[in-house]
Amino acid sequence: MEELLAGLSQFLSTPEGQKQLESVQQMLSQAEPEETPKPASSEHLPPALLGGLGKLMEGMHQEDDSIRLLQALAPLLSEKRQKKAKQAVTLLRLMKVLPSLKESGMLGGLLDGF
Repeated sequence: MEELLAGLSQFLSTPEGQKQLESVQQMLSQAEPEETPKPASSEHLPPALLGGLGKLMEGMHQEDDSIRLLQALAPLLSEKRQKKAKQAVTLLRLMKVLPSLKESGMLGGLLDGF
């Protein structure tokens, strides 16, 4: 687990990692989900993938005590620290779904060895 956190931390310290984290953070912080156009038919996507995506999205929106604490403290923090708190919430949510992502194979072996 420590190796996984170290690898994730190293990735997020790169400019590309920061951009991806910000895009995920924006996606998670949307108050109301935007309606996305649905494909005409879902027969192009395997049912296992659809089930996996639903499970991942559900996991991304689950909150635990740590997330609720950071969200409650955020209004009391400076802007710089509020941004860090939001990033921490995003990381906590990602850490929750990481095992599911790894099992589903969506990462394409990116985290092999962790």
